[in-house]
Amino acid sequence: IWNMEGFMRRSGFTLIELLIVIAIVGLMSSIVMTVLTTTREKARDTRRFADVKQMSTALELYQLQNGTYPISATETESIPGLAPTYITSLPTSPSPAGSGCTDEQNKYLYTSDGTTYSLKFCIGTAITGNSAGASGSSGSSSSSTSTNLVAGVNTFTPTGLAPVSQSSGSDGGDSGSGSGGGSESA
Repeated sequence: IWNMEGFMRRSGFTLIELLIVIAIVGLMSSIVMTVLTTTREKARDTRRFADVKQMSTALELYQLQNGTYPISATETESIPGLAPTYITSLPTSPSPAGSGCTDEQNKYLYTSDGTTYSLKFCIGTAITGNSAGASGSSGSSSSSTSTNLVAGVNTFTPTGLAPVSQSSGSDGGDSGSGSGGGSESA
């Protein structure tokens, strides 16, 4: 297409201009997808942490009324006698597991001898100053506070969350205890 001066009039974009625009759009979309993925994982971890706090509160109510925690000698996903009186229904851990956990660790596991209890759970990313990894919550009949979670298994006690040493097994281990730094009210 020629204009009056004899020069060719340009209509549309050149191939290089189109490639540059496509590259920019691709880069922007990959950044957005990364942010969305991270946000979803943090939301699942926040829900896991809230679920464990809710179960811990229900266990404390059970203990106040019955004088003991529900007894479970082995790790189980159910807590006998807790629902529906003390909690509407037992929560289940959201899926997928997340980057810091395996599918096997993506469960809430309960054990108790009647005087103390343990709730194991796994977080995939750090939340509120906590580090990623499998975590646990255990308690007895006094006020609950928590400390920073570290990567690996942690134990919640009335005085806080403490890391538990890793075992050679794939479940993240469940023996030993330690102490955490800092404190946050539960």
